[in-house]
Formats: sequence, structure tokens, C-alpha cells
Amino acid sequence: RRNMAMNPSHYAPHLRALGGGTVAALADRVGAGVHYNTLIPWRTKTSSCNTARLVSPTTFKYGVVSVNAMCDDLVNWRHMFVAGRMQKPVVALGRPDPRVTAAQSINARSALAAALLL
Repeated sequence: RRNMAMNPSHYAPHLRALGGGTVAALADRVGAGVHYNTLIPWRTKTSSCNTARLVSPTTFKYGVVSVNAMCDDLVNWRHMFVAGRMQKPVVALGRPDPRVTAAQSINARSALAAALLL
């Protein structure tokens, strides 16, 4: 809900009409607990001859997930959706949550153990 309020342009119009609570409930009940916003424009500044200019836009995607759903998947590999993505380099925005940090450590150790067994 909070992300939709902060970034309404990242959501399709029909999802905005449903509201953040409904989108979160759909992600939890139908999918793996994550809603992905894709094709979000990102512009970077470069310096050329001491003048800043915008370069051609690139896009990125990000997932919105509750802390409980994220920790559950990281620790129990319930869907292996968040856990698999968090075994790769990721960028966390905002202040780190100690529950997520602890769950991420468990996920990394579990992934290492699984790799050694294979």
C-alpha cells in the first residue's frame, strides 16, 4: 500500500484502481507473495565537457513483498521465488530490517549447503 501511494506511476491503471490492499492480497494468495513493477524508467546523469546531460533511459524492475512473506521464503524456501533471487546480488533500499538480514544469512548458508550436496 505504501509503495503504491509513493509511486503510483509504477503501477498499471487497473491495479491503481484496485488499490494497494487488493494488489497485496492478490500477490499473497495467487502468487508467491511478490508484486513486480517492471519497465520503470531510470535516467542517469553523465558529465561531458563540464555540462551534465541525461543519457538515454534504461529500465529496471523491482519487487514489492511483505517482510513476513520475504522471511518465510528465505528461511523455508516455500516458493523459492524470493530466496532464489536473493542468492544473487540485490540492492536493498532503505534501512535494513534485522529480520530480513537474519533470514538472508540463513538463505545463503542453505544455498551453500545445497550446492555442496549437488
